[in-house]
Amino acid sequence: MGGTERPAAVAKVAKLLASHPLTEPLSDEVRNGVASVAALIELGPGDVLVNQGEPGDAAFLVVAGRLVATVDGSEMGFVGRGETVGEMSLITGEPRSATITAARPSRVVRIGAEEFATVLAAHPETYRSLTAQLVNRLERTLSGRPSWVGHATVVGVAGADRELVTEMAGRLVASLDDHGSQAVAVDTEPGAHGGADLVTLEAENDVVVAITTASDLTGRTHGYDRTLLVARADDAVAPIPAGRVDDLLLVQPSSIDVPTGTARWLDAIGPATHHHVREDSPSDIGRVARRLLRRERVLVLGGGGARGLAHLGTYQALTEAGLDIDAVVGVSAGAVFGACVALDWSPEQAIDRSASMLIDAGSLVDFTIPMVALSSGRRVTDVIRDGFGMQVDLADLWRPMTCISADLTTLSMRLHQRGLLWRAVRASVAVPGVFPPLLEDDAVLVDGGLVDNLPVTRARQLHPGATIISSDVGRRNEELNVDLPPDGIVGGWQTTWRRARRRKHTPSLVKLLYRLTALGGGATESEEGDIHIRHELDGLGMFDFGGARPAITDGYELTKKVLADSDHFAGS
Repeated sequence: MGGTERPAAVAKVAKLLASHPLTEPLSDEVRNGVASVAALIELGPGDVLVNQGEPGDAAFLVVAGRLVATVDGSEMGFVGRGETVGEMSLITGEPRSATITAARPSRVVRIGAEEFATVLAAHPETYRSLTAQLVNRLERTLSGRPSWVGHATVVGVAGADRELVTEMAGRLVASLDDHGSQAVAVDTEPGAHGGADLVTLEAENDVVVAITTASDLTGRTHGYDRTLLVARADDAVAPIPAGRVDDLLLVQPSSIDVPTGTARWLDAIGPATHHHVREDSPSDIGRVARRLLRRERVLVLGGGGARGLAHLGTYQALTEAGLDIDAVVGVSAGAVFGACVALDWSPEQAIDRSASMLIDAGSLVDFTIPMVALSSGRRVTDVIRDGFGMQVDLADLWRPMTCISADLTTLSMRLHQRGLLWRAVRASVAVPGVFPPLLEDDAVLVDGGLVDNLPVTRARQLHPGATIISSDVGRRNEELNVDLPPDGIVGGWQTTWRRARRRKHTPSLVKLLYRLTALGGGATESEEGDIHIRHELDGLGMFDFGGARPAITDGYELTKKVLADSDHFAGS
């Protein structure tokens, strides 16, 4: 290499090291020193970087591309930009534990064992990045999640309507830029991804949106970090092999209130997730961008009966703060108000319709002969059906929603993400003994608060990397102030007489049964969301919907205060 070529190569490697998490904390002088002895390696699809069993003589910093790790011929996972390969062999002295192969054009920086040891010894701050990667990798292995969990850097986008795909790719790039991620769209031909040109684009941008064909998108060796199929919702379903698409983006007319027909697309394509995007809605495409960047905002709404009206105040405060919600996880009362958010009702609409459904409608408990429950369930079922409609499917909501109930048959949690919305909500609010269970196939479904009354942990599993906003309206230390005989034997006439005397009262059966749902718990410190709103609504009973309107204002004011005291969304 000539005298002028070497300095240029060192400068190029130093620039790449400046954007890698392991070497970014180093000073320019140290990075230049590392770059002077490092080597830049270009890999094509299928090229082997290291072989299992070889001695470890170097570590590799991935600056662009996607590598696949195999052990004894079995695929174990992917490694993407910003990660390090081969460091464990240097640390332990053991042979390479896996074969590393390029899944697409990739670029790595090779650092010899001696230089790598020098960097770690002289600059302990690099250990933080390295340790985080090792822990992340171990968690993925233990949890059975082999795929790379960093945000997508190369996204393959395709669809039958090339013009529509190009339009959506452009809108996606603009939204990614708005979120502070430098992005670029590039049109590719089948099987020709630009080689070094694509890998250069990846090295110079945060995200590359590669416009390609459906056949290439679903190929086993495409190498994209994420694949996105674009279609108009009312088009004929494209003949795509099921399970080959990560994201389905359905473009919807701006005039409709609720999307329809999503189920036929999901049944045919089987994507990991799907998005509804209105033709002229920046907020809709923004949700897609945050999903790709692993920056989703997920709202978790807990159970608490009438106290759940405080969730509406939280939603109003979040909306006023400009924090669009990307997905909802709701249980019991949180399922009711989460549906309002998922349907994309404005806070004003949600408050007005909820007031009509719950505050002004009278008691939800229509007492009957208690053969199965104290109420017939007709009134609560009619309220939910009238409020949300008879035919709305969970898959047709503008924002993805997971509704949680408890299955008495298997004694387990049931996650509702498909099927009729009203049935999912009705199952989630079925307080055992108060409302009849909902039957679904062989399952007997009741209030989800019995298994988890604030499902933050479940939300993190469903939406890795997301920012979780949790709204907790449950009571865990409610004073029942009861007067019960020490032998535990209570007669109906005796109870009536005690109540008539206005002394300490015997708790009503409805109240005791509803308190059972609190056994599912609220948030412990480890289960709180990244933004946690713990509502204190003393004196408001679980079924006191008629007096619950002030809870909306209380929830609004508390959420504003929590947001003001938090720096989690600074710069959002």
